[in-house]
Amino acid sequence: MKVSLKISIIVLLLALAGLAWTGTALASDKALKVLVLPFKINAAQDLTYIQEGILDMISSRLAWEGKVAVVERVLARQAFEQAQGKIDDKTAIELGRKAEADYVLYGSLTVIGQNISLDSKILSQVEKKPALTVHAQAESMDGVIPKINSFVEDINDKIFKRKAQPRYAEPKKEAPAASRRHPESLLIRSGDQGVFSSSAAYPKGEGFWRSPSIRVPITGLDIGDIDGDNKNEIVYSSFNKVFVGRFEDGRFRRLAQFDGYVNDRCVTLDVADINGNGLAEIFVSNRINDKASSYVLEYVNGRLAPIVKDSPWYYRVINLPSGRILVGQESTADKMFYGPVYRMDPKGNEYVPREPLSLPREKVNIFNFGVIRFAGQTSDSLVYVDKYETLHIKVLGGESLWDGDERFGGSVHYLAAPLEDGDKNMRFEDKYYYIPPRILSVDSNGDGRQEILIARAKRSGLTDFVRSLRPLQSGSVFSLSFSQMSLRENWRSPVLAGYPVDYQIKDYDNDGSPDLVIGVLIKSGESVLSKARSVVVAYSLKSLQEESNTGR
Repeated sequence: MKVSLKISIIVLLLALAGLAWTGTALASDKALKVLVLPFKINAAQDLTYIQEGILDMISSRLAWEGKVAVVERVLARQAFEQAQGKIDDKTAIELGRKAEADYVLYGSLTVIGQNISLDSKILSQVEKKPALTVHAQAESMDGVIPKINSFVEDINDKIFKRKAQPRYAEPKKEAPAASRRHPESLLIRSGDQGVFSSSAAYPKGEGFWRSPSIRVPITGLDIGDIDGDNKNEIVYSSFNKVFVGRFEDGRFRRLAQFDGYVNDRCVTLDVADINGNGLAEIFVSNRINDKASSYVLEYVNGRLAPIVKDSPWYYRVINLPSGRILVGQESTADKMFYGPVYRMDPKGNEYVPREPLSLPREKVNIFNFGVIRFAGQTSDSLVYVDKYETLHIKVLGGESLWDGDERFGGSVHYLAAPLEDGDKNMRFEDKYYYIPPRILSVDSNGDGRQEILIARAKRSGLTDFVRSLRPLQSGSVFSLSFSQMSLRENWRSPVLAGYPVDYQIKDYDNDGSPDLVIGVLIKSGESVLSKARSVVVAYSLKSLQEESNTGR
């Protein structure tokens, strides 16, 4: 596909994604059920991302709470693959019958050079009416995407009797308290700093604090005492740098900075005193040239110095009921993740594997899981998100407890498959592995019960299929509890003006009370037209819990 055509596709899909219906695919007993099959793609190029995008847009615009439910995407794809992509009216009706769907929508997209044609049809299982169809031909996606838009509007109008909602002007509202506002709405324009500065004083109050703007894309964040003075520091990473600062007297003072190699790709960061010397180490999971090349840093004589360099291990510090431990997983030139996840112990100036954790290796890697013991349980549970970003809970080494269809996580920071694994026929979800925000086990209210801390990013219409852009618009951090086969939300952060890259519940300002501290990426800066911008925000746990109790 030529650059001009690809740009047209991206721009138009972005526009259409912004118009998507905000329905839900959760059905009631009376809801009509629609099976939306992936469109067959006839093209010399790999246009899987377009196929996924069309499926996502149509599904989101048809879903109507209590009235119209869309069959889960994974089931739709299974049906499509079962038919080997050869769909006609007879096959579509049969697939719809097996899915217990009232309607089936299918179609195809054909690309020859710069010419594009699209055909689509929706068939009814419940009434004998002529099928609604759309056929469009154009020299670019400019003429095709609007046809999909009109087709879905026709379906909503003529079949489901759903009228487009008029757009009324929103009534003017009083400004919310600082603790409930987007970080960018609190931005002091005259004081933006490229990195934290000792001269910058920023708002703290009403249970909320935010840093100056940070002109690098945050990739990881943690909090710990790195200099042994019994006061915590905030540590965060960018692609090839690590920064340390401390909040004092209403100001944030930068203490140290570590500069890695130009081609470093720091993907996560953890802080903990694993070697027991009274200074918290900084574990930087880093990647160079398709394999792990990680660092372990310590604060020595006023600067960050590596005590481990070029390690073939990715590191993560996880919370267990017995305490915090360091885990590691190897990476090689031909394997993104190699071997099991091990518990790691210090040995001299190294960290060596002890025993492997009992994890399902085909589903879990070092970055996508947490371990928690829920109230009333006598054994630990494994919590993880799969490559489709759905949440799963199972007894560690045992039975499954929860397999949800709601998506969590979301990231723009990724690992690309090694060249040896980069087969052109590889499925798009296997070409890139997006590092999910961490899954924490915490006790946020001091009642002795462990909760899951996990993030969710709001996705634009392009998030799932334009892998080089991966646009995420905003997000929140959630506290969840699992009990008696149900998952319950305890509280959540306000919606952030960016997506939550990393977070911790720790005492960032050394006042004796832990807070929710979040590293927020507002702009990734990977485009020549966009400069990176991040921010660190902190919320009082008390204010978050009170907000949850009083309703939103």
